Amino acid sequence: MNYRIEKKASFQMIGVEKIISMVNGENFIEVPSFWQACFQDGTVDKLDALGKDAPHPGGPGLFPVNAIMCYEDLGKEAFPYLIGTFMPEKDIPEGYKVVDVQETLWAIFTTEKYLQPNTSSAVQDVWKGIYSEWFPSTRYEQAEGPNLELYYEDEGGYEHCEIWIPIKE
Repeated sequence: MNYRIEKKASFQMIGVEKIISMVNGENFIEVPSFWQACFQDGTVDKLDALGKDAPHPGGPGLFPVNAIMCYEDLGKEAFPYLIGTFMPEKDIPEGYKVVDVQETLWAIFTTEKYLQPNTSSAVQDVWKGIYSEWFPSTRYEQAEGPNLELYYEDEGGYEHCEIWIPIKE
């Protein structure tokens, strides 16, 4: 798996939240469905405009709209998932949830490059590999804290995603 370990300073994200069920793998259906609904109802466009120039801990090519999840413990059957942007340096409209992320050590996994219609499968394949292959074969343990999905635009119409998971050594 393509990964790196990095410590990142604290930051905030804002956006819209949905509680996602993990029963019977429903999360693999609900998350893409939530994204689709947010694209269709204009939420992604609003967040894109809000976060266009927001400072962020990601690299070049990062889209303004990304996702953060598991920032609150809801038990083993569900987790909160927020589609949002990094905290902009301007007034925030009402109705958005704010998530504070503390400075932490991250395992950052990168998907292979993909075309936009293949986003869900590319990201889900890496998620599955992290828990079935990577954690069992390394000395790292997952730490308390949120997970992130950061989406990037590459050259030639391709994209890639970084999955950030807090770790302890």
